Amino acid sequence: MSIKSLFPQATLILVALGGSVSACRSESSEATKDAAPIAPKSTLDVDLNDPNLAFVWVDKEGNFQTTTDRNEIPDGSKDPVRILGLSEGNIDPSRVIVTNLAAGGDKAKARTMSRDEWESQGKALRQARVDAARPRPVQREEVQEGALSAIIYGASWCKPCHMAEEYLKMKGVRVTMKDIEEEPGANAEMRQKLSSAGLSGASIPVLDVGGTILVGFSTSAVDRALERALKK
Repeated sequence: MSIKSLFPQATLILVALGGSVSACRSESSEATKDAAPIAPKSTLDVDLNDPNLAFVWVDKEGNFQTTTDRNEIPDGSKDPVRILGLSEGNIDPSRVIVTNLAAGGDKAKARTMSRDEWESQGKALRQARVDAARPRPVQREEVQEGALSAIIYGASWCKPCHMAEEYLKMKGVRVTMKDIEEEPGANAEMRQKLSSAGLSGASIPVLDVGGTILVGFSTSAVDRALERALKK
């Protein structure tokens, strides 16, 4: 298998390095003229035992993996699989060659797919993973009024403390505010909870949401804590 057959533009690059611009253009025209483009909807017969082939598949996390042994590809990732190393004609850079390996066997029918569509195979799985990890906002109707409680350790001048109070009350949570500057024992109580949770208290508010200790106010962190509390 020649370099030119694998990479029709390779000759162009070599000539550009060692020859004139006019020769470069001439070679480019000749390569384009001699190559037989693969039509977008055409299929190719592929010998899967060809040692020059490599296979790119998408794992369950949405990451692209490459192997020269198609038997390493898990069953759920065999369609589509991108094939590298085929030498049949020119391939539009905006397209890739793919096949379905789910049927097994040593032969396969390959086709072209737009590069954007191929890359979206992994992107969709990665986005699904991100969406699954993102905390679902707990709705007020899911929380029986006063069934969940939270303690906010803060100070009167602390704006995030009041934002946390408003957010928790909006969710139907019973909130107790403790001013660590004014209330005896509040600061010591807060630090005891931080120590038990293995956290440091460099800032306020410190929240105790159903037993989950949080430093600072984040709606997503509060939602996660509420979701855990609802499952108890």
